[in-house]
This record gives sequence, structure tokens and C-alpha cells, in this order.
Amino acid sequence: PARVELNRVIFTPSTRRQLDSRAGSVYGKWPLSGEIDLMENVGWEPGVVRASIHTARNHRRRGNHNRRVSGVKDAHTAFHVYACDWTPDRVEFFVDDRKFYSYKNEGRGAEQWPFDQDFHLILNVAVGGAWAARRGIDDSAFPCAMEVAFVKVFQRRG
Repeated sequence: PARVELNRVIFTPSTRRQLDSRAGSVYGKWPLSGEIDLMENVGWEPGVVRASIHTARNHRRRGNHNRRVSGVKDAHTAFHVYACDWTPDRVEFFVDDRKFYSYKNEGRGAEQWPFDQDFHLILNVAVGGAWAARRGIDDSAFPCAMEVAFVKVFQRRG
């Protein structure tokens, strides 16, 4: 369990930051070992930021993954703090200290809660793919860069 903060991030089209367990996964390949998307944004929705949870039971391939949307009007032009508070009981998501999503451990096992294992922290500028490229890719966005002032990870003791 940890609290992760991505601070002062300016988005480029299709930027995604996630906590991910695909490498070295305990329960199997994606989505069996889960995925926690701290922040997702696609270029064609510049003022929309999503947080997503993928598990064996609920994931994008089934079309039933758990995600919530937060409006961040200046997501592509200003820095913001994106945070995730991950405990054995829940994962909560914040933008600028405002909680907008909470996913609860319902005690149904790894199919619903594979988040009892270590995860990798990935900072990723994703361009293309089935979701991001759905409305095409704007070539005028290139070259592009991801600007991150810092990443903090805090772990509770005990």
C-alpha cells in the first residue's frame, strides 16, 4: 500500500500514468493481476481526466472496467497534483487534493482485488491504440513531451 503523487504534470495528447503490475505479475497476465490507472487522458478530451481499475472480473476488454471521470479544464496547459491512496481496503484517487473516485476491496478474492501485491510505477505517453486513436491522431501535436516536476511514493509503516 502506498500514496503516489504526480505533481506538476502537463499533459500531451494521449498521456497516461499508471501503477501497473503486468511485469512480474503474481496472478497471471493482464488483467488477472490488475491495473491501477492513476490518471488517464486522451488528446481529444483535453479537459477530462480518468482514473481506472482493471481486474479479472472488470476490465476494458469486457467493457465493464471501473473508472471515474474528473473535469480538469486546463489539464493540457497547467500543472496539477494527481494522487492515489492505496490501502488494503481501498484505492482512492485525487486531483489537486479533491477525491473523485474510490474503489473498495469487497473481499471477493483476487478476481476483484488483486492489489495485495507490489506494482510497478509507469509514466507513459501513449499515442494511438484503440481508445486514444479512435478519433485519429493530430500530427500537429508532435514533437511532444511529458513534463513531470516530481513523483513521490509514500509507504505506511506497520
